[in-house]
Amino acid sequence: MPQIIHSVIRVCYDCTIEYHYPGENMLGPDAHPWSLWDDEYEITPGMPYERHGCENPRETECDCDHDEFSWSTCQGCGSTLGGAREAFTVWEKES
Repeated sequence: MPQIIHSVIRVCYDCTIEYHYPGENMLGPDAHPWSLWDDEYEITPGMPYERHGCENPRETECDCDHDEFSWSTCQGCGSTLGGAREAFTVWEKES
């Protein structure tokens, strides 16, 4: 059975770093990246083509999965600090 997309989320720099370097403790003791998600879901960087806002992401390079600066709340840890946001796809794990 294929996995089902639960949602596409936008996360902060801390969550992005923790995703790519798990367990390295690069962010210090006060950081809590990915604290809004548990092991019930699988999270991968980027977003599916059909979720892009541009005309044809398969044929052109686009920045649909990156916001240079945003005040939006991080959907990985809940941080309200402004900064870059990266798109990640949340998948429901197969049962």
